[in-house]
Amino acid sequence: MTRHILCVRARYEAETQVGMMELKPEGSARDLIRASTNESYRAHSDLLYLMHELSRMVSTHADKHLAKAGVTHVQWWAMMHIYEHEGLTQTQLAERMQMGRASFGKLVERLEAKAWIERRPDSTDSRVRRVFLRHAAVSLFKHMTEEGNILFKEFLAGIPP
Repeated sequence: MTRHILCVRARYEAETQVGMMELKPEGSARDLIRASTNESYRAHSDLLYLMHELSRMVSTHADKHLAKAGVTHVQWWAMMHIYEHEGLTQTQLAERMQMGRASFGKLVERLEAKAWIERRPDSTDSRVRRVFLRHAAVSLFKHMTEEGNILFKEFLAGIPP
């Protein structure tokens, strides 16, 4: 994983050092875009692209580790939000996670099917459902703490402080 992070970093550094090239109008779309944008914009857009790629690689790597516990990084992310904000409504949690209500609803259903969370009716409005962790999530949190430590060591290995 560290090798991939360093490759992304090296690629960014190499691409930001490449100057504007003389390009002909019949060049590729990529060449035309590079010719029509200023260097500062390209550096920022390249950085955003590389940050997205790094995020995707970290998520993929995390999913491989988390599969041992039967959870994905998105499910774990949701569990952490529920832990931090227990008792919020599904809508409030979806907003915090910047997810659509329907997508978050399906995620909650999967977590509920695994008996890690439960939805309870609100005390004043029975249409509203509030989300809480169940006791079965305790062992998952212990396992995830260990896996998290392993992941962070792998992510940071070989990167100077």
